[in-house]
Amino acid sequence: MCPDAKRQQGSALMMAVFIIVVMSLLVAGLAAMLARQSGTVVYEVWGTRAYLAAESGLQGGLVKLYPMNNSGLTGCFTGFSQHFYAEGLAGCQAEVQCQFVPSSDDMPAVARVTSRASCQGGRLATSRTLSVEVSQ
Repeated sequence: MCPDAKRQQGSALMMAVFIIVVMSLLVAGLAAMLARQSGTVVYEVWGTRAYLAAESGLQGGLVKLYPMNNSGLTGCFTGFSQHFYAEGLAGCQAEVQCQFVPSSDDMPAVARVTSRASCQGGRLATSRTLSVEVSQ
């Protein structure tokens, strides 16, 4: 037997433990990254829902601003709140406001419709604000 053989006993065990520890750290890091990525996707979905709710609020405001039996822009509507119960937008609501700027010498009358929507699901809440200006 070699004199160095006694010193080298158990080195395979130490290498195996080292590899197991390194692999465990790698798996833990990947799991944490996956959890963060999953949370980001959920936030993006709720943000998209809030955006679509704000867009629906804008469309509702424009319908009030330009009803089917009216010929043009005469003024603003009073603000309103729209709650959504459909499957895709459940838990969302939109607050719609209108601001009217009368015509001047060189500018036509303008109405600014603003919709601020918020969606809440569990501990997560997102909001989006959209605005559009329309004239005659």
